[in-house]
Amino acid sequence: MSEIGRFLEKASDEYNKEKNLLEFIFEPEKEVTSCRVLTYVNSLKNVLANYTINPIVHESSPCRSKIIAKLTYDHAGFESIGFRLLTSFAGPGETNKRISSGQKGLRECLNLELFGVEFDKEGWRTPTKLEQEAGYKAACNLSVPSGYKPRRR
Repeated sequence: MSEIGRFLEKASDEYNKEKNLLEFIFEPEKEVTSCRVLTYVNSLKNVLANYTINPIVHESSPCRSKIIAKLTYDHAGFESIGFRLLTSFAGPGETNKRISSGQKGLRECLNLELFGVEFDKEGWRTPTKLEQEAGYKAACNLSVPSGYKPRRR
């Protein structure tokens, strides 16, 4: 997870070099930081950046994006990491349109689905009232299989 965080921070910094328009927050819960994702990590990093950082190229005013990562369990007790993605670029419809327009992004999503990553069936949706009050206009969830959490010694 720390590798994912570093990648996203670097991607955010790259976009902010010229215009400094994006406030980006990656917020993994403490118990998630030592977890390993059981998927193709490069595709996961690219999709997270595609969804929360890359849309800034269409903007001329300041925007915010946030990724929250939490440890979750399915009905059989298997671990996964739930990612909550929030953006202020545009509402759900426009965000869905921007995200799904690129072939590379679609290919990355298909790679992840092969490894058991589950995307929100509805795509981007309206955030909760609390998230809207914080300035976010679109929200999306994805679940990534996890495991092999290092034990404390």
